[in-house]
Amino acid sequence: MPNLRHHKTTNDTGAVARQLIPTIRIVEQAGKGKGDAIRAGLAASTGDIIMLDADGSADLNEIPRFVEALMAGNDFAKGSRFTISAQTET
Repeated sequence: MPNLRHHKTTNDTGAVARQLIPTIRIVEQAGKGKGDAIRAGLAASTGDIIMLDADGSADLNEIPRFVEALMAGNDFAKGSRFTISAQTET
């Protein structure tokens, strides 16, 4: 089941996510900052594979490569917003 971590956003992120994926679990972040966001998201996660992308900078086409690396026994796979195909939504 997908999780969405959000922190008192002023937009309709939660409502839109719930409309698109009715089974989504929305995780409220108690504290502030990226570190707290990661802790909240990881604490709520129950899957074997966890993907974090707070700003839309991940190239979704890379996800199969990340999953392949994890399924091959690696503990961690990380992309970079600094690759040629990466973009950050602002």
